[in-house]
Amino acid sequence: EWWLQKMWSLYEDEKKETSYATNHSNVSPTIRSVKPNIFTYCLVIRALIHAKEPEKAELLLMDLLALEERGGEEYDEKLHLNNDVFTLVINSWVRYEGLARLDTAGVGYQKAKKWLHEMLKREIRMDTNSDDCSGANKSIDSSVTSSRNNNESNAINITNQISTPKELFNTVLKSMSISLDRSKSVFEAATDIFDYFDLISHHQLPDEQSYKHMLAISLKVLNTPDDKVQRDEVVTQLLERCCQDGLLSKQVVWTMMESPVYSEGWTVKECNDLANDVFFGGLDYADDVFQQQLKNWSRNIVQTQDIPHKNHFRRLKNFDVRRK
Repeated sequence: EWWLQKMWSLYEDEKKETSYATNHSNVSPTIRSVKPNIFTYCLVIRALIHAKEPEKAELLLMDLLALEERGGEEYDEKLHLNNDVFTLVINSWVRYEGLARLDTAGVGYQKAKKWLHEMLKREIRMDTNSDDCSGANKSIDSSVTSSRNNNESNAINITNQISTPKELFNTVLKSMSISLDRSKSVFEAATDIFDYFDLISHHQLPDEQSYKHMLAISLKVLNTPDDKVQRDEVVTQLLERCCQDGLLSKQVVWTMMESPVYSEGWTVKECNDLANDVFFGGLDYADDVFQQQLKNWSRNIVQTQDIPHKNHFRRLKNFDVRRK
């Protein structure tokens, strides 16, 4: 971090000594070689992640945003924001959430969500002229269609370097599922992120990991007797959509069947009743029809070892709550 500031200092000194002009063709080779670029920033951010300093990593990203906003001589194509710098900062906050104590739980995933949101704004700005993105722009932020005060074409070029990968969604969702925060805010934030899948320009769908993490978050937060109506609705919709997408993995089934249960609210009986309604719907456990249905529900699972088997529903059999 100190050397990054030193590079900027040397760059400023060199500008004064050579009477640096606004035309880049007049820049001396010395200035061009000493000036930091986006890769320099990514290198420093990686070091800060290893040092467990997400706040400082975030400050560097904010510095880049400020440079972009100001434009001018200092900001050029070598400082354009890309996937790497956002991903690094998001991962630094995800890592922070994983190590957070109870009194700091929630800070990491909220920060990660903030920067994921910024990535999506930039990605969607790339498609503002597309019909498919008209609703997405409104959903993400009504301000994404407006350019920054500097050159509009420059802003679009920056945007073109941003493409939010599915794995990043899952990383943030996972941080929420393991967070010590059990408030409704974590469920609301996770719901927002899950809904983002329908908004990104390349229309990526949730995968089995997305469903697993979202289900875990829902069951972690909505566990009281007062949550029953919302919990049943949310869990049913999640599992039905997962089955429709052919993404019912054994991890999703385990998340449902082996989730922590309580003496009231989300009890063993509540879990079994809801699972019975969603998965069986009146079919017998060993029915060939159910076996075929199970294959259909997991048709898009790539890894054979992740495909669910009827034995993964053994808790329903043990408690004998199946419909006849």
